[in-house]
Amino acid sequence: MQKLIALMDKVKTSGAFSVSGTLPSILPGLRVKGIGHIGLPLTEHQAKALIELSEQAPFGRGEETIVDTDVRKCWQLSADAFELVNPQWHDALRAAADQIGKELGLSGCKIGFEPYKLLVYEPGSFFASHRDTEKIPNMFATWVVNLPSEHEGGELLISHAGQSQSYSFADSSLFETSFVAFYADCYHEVKPLTAGYRLCLVYNLAITNRKKQPVLSQQMGPIEAINHAIQQWSQETHGNPILTYLLDHSYSEQNLSMANLKNGDFAKASVLLNAAANSGCQAYLCLATYLRTSYGEVYSYGRRGRYYDYDEDSDEDSDESDFEEYDDFEEYDVDEERVYAHAFVTSDGTQINVKRIDLDEENLVAKIPLVDGPGRGYSISEATGNEGASKDLWYHRGAVIMWPKDRELDLIAKMDADYGIHVLKSATQDQSPLEDAHRQQLIRLAHHLVETLPSYRHKDLSAELTQLGDVELLKTFLLKQADSYAIEIDPHLFIQVAEQFGWKPFAQAIQSRLTAHNGFQWLDSLVQTGQSISDEGQNFMRKWVASRWQQSLTAAIQSVVEPELPSNARARDRYHYQMTRFNTEKRAKQDEILYLVRLTSCLNMETVASKAIDRLADSPEETFFTETFGPAIISALDSLKQTTHNETIAQQFVSAVRQCIQAQYPTPPEPPEDWSREGQLDCDCEFCTEVNAFLPKQDIGSIRIDKTLKRNLLHIESEVEKSQIEVDVDIKKVASKFNGIIRKNQSQYERKRQLYDAAQGIIAKLPS
Repeated sequence: MQKLIALMDKVKTSGAFSVSGTLPSILPGLRVKGIGHIGLPLTEHQAKALIELSEQAPFGRGEETIVDTDVRKCWQLSADAFELVNPQWHDALRAAADQIGKELGLSGCKIGFEPYKLLVYEPGSFFASHRDTEKIPNMFATWVVNLPSEHEGGELLISHAGQSQSYSFADSSLFETSFVAFYADCYHEVKPLTAGYRLCLVYNLAITNRKKQPVLSQQMGPIEAINHAIQQWSQETHGNPILTYLLDHSYSEQNLSMANLKNGDFAKASVLLNAAANSGCQAYLCLATYLRTSYGEVYSYGRRGRYYDYDEDSDEDSDESDFEEYDDFEEYDVDEERVYAHAFVTSDGTQINVKRIDLDEENLVAKIPLVDGPGRGYSISEATGNEGASKDLWYHRGAVIMWPKDRELDLIAKMDADYGIHVLKSATQDQSPLEDAHRQQLIRLAHHLVETLPSYRHKDLSAELTQLGDVELLKTFLLKQADSYAIEIDPHLFIQVAEQFGWKPFAQAIQSRLTAHNGFQWLDSLVQTGQSISDEGQNFMRKWVASRWQQSLTAAIQSVVEPELPSNARARDRYHYQMTRFNTEKRAKQDEILYLVRLTSCLNMETVASKAIDRLADSPEETFFTETFGPAIISALDSLKQTTHNETIAQQFVSAVRQCIQAQYPTPPEPPEDWSREGQLDCDCEFCTEVNAFLPKQDIGSIRIDKTLKRNLLHIESEVEKSQIEVDVDIKKVASKFNGIIRKNQSQYERKRQLYDAAQGIIAKLPS
């Protein structure tokens, strides 16, 4: 690589022979003598008026200037026939001209521009391939500015040394002011305009701060030799086929772009990026960073330091006077030392989602090594708690990184998952058929990504993996989102894949995962997508339901006890937690039955439905039919209204729950006829004995226990709660003692009435 370093030292220009861009949305204030102000976008009426004042544009042949519409056909006005009266227009051109000079590799040169012609192209207008002659002293380039005017066709083709660039302005012609500048010794042509009118200003460009103007053939210098060197390198066999050329300056991640490169960096980066493109290599602008993390001990506590040492014209917003060199760090050992590339940017400024690609420092191509070069910085953190003091030392530099495209999929894309995703998406975005060899490379890359990426990132790749059409890849991809605990496979995607590639390849793997806690829910979600499912798919789903329904029903029938409201405030916080958990579990029981009803109805599984109904009807839980079975059936019927299903099966569940409820609650409960209450307290203390004597009395509704200790009354209250006796204990303080009223209630009747009313509410909601 020493040869490449020597060649790069000779680069004075970017190697570009043409550049393009867009001007700000500023009108030039075009005023034509004989017409007046010209509005933009150009109208057909004004276009015809301009043509009326114009002359056929001539061209140069030797020392002659002639008109020949077989060579050039368009209309022109000379610079003295029009004015550009908006002063902001000149400012916009000045900024654009400076950028043009930089992109053409003319850093440090002052670019002058002078209006030459106003050209009008109508349908059929064109200009055959030609080279411009020098129009003004020291002219080196032509600058064409396309003013807003709707048209079709009229592409500008520019060629030099076997390379060519094509520029089309039609797509943005109505509202955008775009431009192209190119060296005057380039061949260029304008293709025929097919519709509308094209209006453009032509400027001559010259360097005003030196007498000798650049000639493209001389500017190219060592570029052909660099192209040859890169091509030769790309064709060799490499253990690590990554070439990283370090530029001369450091940059921040925020400011890294071609437009922000300094001095010779722009020219060198442009040459390398073009050489990579011509040699079948993928190349980016990036940052190359050396990072060394060590631990040790800091002296002179109380001082905290953070020091940066960038070259003077760095983009980093740092002022060396703001930082103090921190010499009081004694290094004990090095934790980590690495060199890597990051912050990848394309030549047009697009940021590539690459986290980091590790590099070998010995393979960096640079006149000045990365370590001990520009872009140095470090930070020191003093010891805190169990963490000792540490120091981060880094150097980072702008760089151009490249690798052969034919090695990208097997090597580079696997070094960084984010870049691997970028490569995979870029290769499949146009939906066109892939060559088999390329497809196999992409499949290997996709396998690597699926196996290494966390599952939450897999969904981003579903379209690309489906397009690759490899069943084993899709199987791995889908099953990465399912295990014995939970199935997280997107139901829409699963149906799409299974219908396209067949259900059989996935059947056994899905079967083994259905024991997951949400296995039945996931099966139900397939039906709820509303997507068309083939006979093959429905048959497999029936098998899956048949293997899973008993597990779901066992969970649905399992008894869940509602927590009781405690009498003391301290226990009520836990009660709220218990009630939340109880409600969640009750809803989960309802859901399992809901899924069962929907699946058996939609898949015509009458036998499974009958067996499930028999098991549901045998539930021993008192409130199962009113709080679980009934609500689940009502919810299922409501959701099935928009789904094609077997109504007979759904009606079987309706009839079953109605019969169960009517059998459990045939008539409303009767209130107690007198004050006698069943039950006894399991205590023979004097207070509980008095309460036990009070309970069977038919004509007494309450008794009093006065002037006693509070603990005696709380004891009664506690025994009442344990024995579930129908009395309330009311405690009041009187002076230094406490009075208690033991009052009978009818809580058991009220509970039975609530259950009966709830049962009638469920029956009322069921269809007849």
